[in-house]
Parts: sequence; structure tokens; C-alpha cells
Amino acid sequence: MDTIWKDDYISIPDFNFDTTTSGIKLNIEDTARHSPIEIFNQIWTKEIIDIIVKSTNAYGLNQKNKSRPHGKYSRKSKFTETNPEEIKKFPGMCMLMGSLKFPSLRDIFSNNPLYYHPIIKYTMSGRRFEQLLSYFSVEYLGLSTDTGPMSKLNPLFKILIANFQKAFYPGEDLSLDESLLLHRGRLSFRQYIKGKKAKYGIKFFELCDPNGYVLNIEVYKGKNNYLLPSTNSKTDSLVLRLMDPYLCKGHSLFMDNYYNSTTLSELLLKKKTHTTGTLRSNRKGNPEEVTKKKLKKGDHVWRRKNEIYISKWKDKRDVTIITTKYHPQIVTSTNKYGQQKLKPIEIVNYNEKMSGVDRCDQMVSYYSSPRKTCKWYKKVILHLLDIAVWNTYYI
Repeated sequence: MDTIWKDDYISIPDFNFDTTTSGIKLNIEDTARHSPIEIFNQIWTKEIIDIIVKSTNAYGLNQKNKSRPHGKYSRKSKFTETNPEEIKKFPGMCMLMGSLKFPSLRDIFSNNPLYYHPIIKYTMSGRRFEQLLSYFSVEYLGLSTDTGPMSKLNPLFKILIANFQKAFYPGEDLSLDESLLLHRGRLSFRQYIKGKKAKYGIKFFELCDPNGYVLNIEVYKGKNNYLLPSTNSKTDSLVLRLMDPYLCKGHSLFMDNYYNSTTLSELLLKKKTHTTGTLRSNRKGNPEEVTKKKLKKGDHVWRRKNEIYISKWKDKRDVTIITTKYHPQIVTSTNKYGQQKLKPIEIVNYNEKMSGVDRCDQMVSYYSSPRKTCKWYKKVILHLLDIAVWNTYYI
């Protein structure tokens, strides 16, 4: 296999990305007339609110009319239907509570001066908030054809992702990475990721622009065999699904070693998309002349197969990189402290463009809406609300 790997350069394909397509696509030309809530309403639309209202009412009435007996003062026996105005207030309260610290949910509705917040009780009673939180859902309308976990999130999920993509078109560079929503309850597809702050929770695969605007999301739903016809790898299929709206348009995608491989780079090159990112040294098809080469600190070695370059550079440890966007070479890089250092150009650009998902996670973490006691799908819906708020702020 190593005979096909060469040590010379060929020209990098130019896919002529159209920069005129990038930017905000919402109608916000007159900034004096458009407040943040008006921009948010074009992402978290009336259609989404109507779905939540109808599904919450259907769920509440379903629980109310169950044949099993209710206690004399049971809230389930006295469910009052909600409406769009109240459902707008409910997530607003969730977002406000995300920035407040209190021992239990009912404390914020009390008159205790340590936790009292005037707008909370003015907006809604504690009992009503708890009742809405209990019945808050989007699945009781029969609109979802998915029989798996996503049946509890569709169709809100698909509508919201479509709205993210309609509101903003990214520049040439995109980044793809995982995000983790904290959840320690029982769940068949709960994940453990050592490097994340939450460590345990629900995993999202997110496609972002380098500054953190979220363009596409896929929820990890457990092991499955869903493969696209053009691939034999679940990871390759995942990347192609997330990138589907942006293929054949000249984008450059940055990913970490979980996704990257020579086969994926070949697939994306055929779809006019460049790739750059770290690479696992034991991936099938890697050149042994690079992966098994012993390097001293600062050494850099690379090989080329057609238009794919694989390189290895040693700093504190070996770093293997795959790229179709850059000719591997050492350049001078300046860090945030103004210090200059020699690094490969593919690593410099990877470090610069790969932080989109981390940036989104950072911004969302400051005012996180999901309640600790929520069921997993309610946490996901409130997490999507946080992302919608962040995307609104970005715009």
C-alpha cells in the first residue's frame, strides 16, 4: 500500500467557494426597527410554539382522563389547557432561572428574600409552572414518523434546524465536533466522554461555523446500522448527513480524529469539500512511512496519496494530521501571548478553525435552561432553546 504514497506536491483543487452567499439571511436591514426578540421569533417561530401548545394540551388531557383514580387534590385531575401566550412565558422563565441559584424549584416562587425574584411570581404561580414542566412535550400530535427516541423530539427538531440554516449561511470554513448535555439518569444511549465538562450525558454531533453558530445537529441515538449508499462506515455516513446542505459548494471542513480517514476525505473531495483535522495513527490506509516514523521534537514528515496529504509533527507528543486543503509545510505561528513558534500550516489552521462547537458550549453554559429533574427529552428541547438564543445573539 505504501507504494501509492508519494513525497511531492501537486496543486490543491480550487472549488471556488462563492463568498457572496455567506451572511445573515433574515430580514434585519433596519437594525433600529428589529429588537433581539424579533430576530428570535424568526428562529423559534410561531409554528414551533403551536406544536408545543397542542402537544402539551394533548399530554395533559391524556393524563387527566386516565382511568386510574386521582387523589382529591391531584394536579392531574385539574389540568387547565395552555395557550401560546403562556407557552412563550414558560421558556422565558426557564432561561431566567438558568441564571439564578436556588436550592429547590419552589424556593424561587417563595417570599424568602434570599431567593425572591419579583417577575417570577408575577408571571406564573409555582404550581402552574410545575404542571407545565410536567406536561411540556412535542410528541403527542402524531406528526412524527420516527419510532425511536427522536419521536419525542420531532417535528420541533427538524423545523428548528431548518430555521437555523435559513437564518444564516456560513463562510467557507466549517467545524464538526461532539457536544454533551449533562444527564445522569437511566438512558440506553447515555454517553461518557472523558474530556467534556459534563462527562455523562446525551451526545450531540454539531456542525458549526468557526465562531460557533450552530448549523446542523444530530442526536446520538445508540448503536445503529444506518449507512448511506455511498459509504461502508457509520462515521462517514454521519458526516455526510450533517454536511448534506453544504456539499458541492466549495466548503472546507475541520474535524478531529474521531471522524477523519482517507476514505472520508476521498468522498468529500468528490463532493467539492476540503477536509483538515487530526487523524488516528491506526486508521486503515494510513502510510506507514509517516505513522511509524520516529521523530524528534520539531520534526515534520508527510506523504501524499492523490490529493490527500497525511503528515506527522512532534511537539510534546506526535500529532498526525490529514488535509486536502494545504500543502504540508512549517510556518511561523503567533499565539495569544504574542510568542512565535514554528508549526505545520495544517495544525495552525486546524487550531484556529476547530473551536466552533466549544464556543457554542461555552456561551450556552452561562445561562443553561434545562432543569436537573427533567426527563431527557425535555432537557433536549430546553437545550435546543438555549442554542436558538445563542444563534439569535450571534446574528
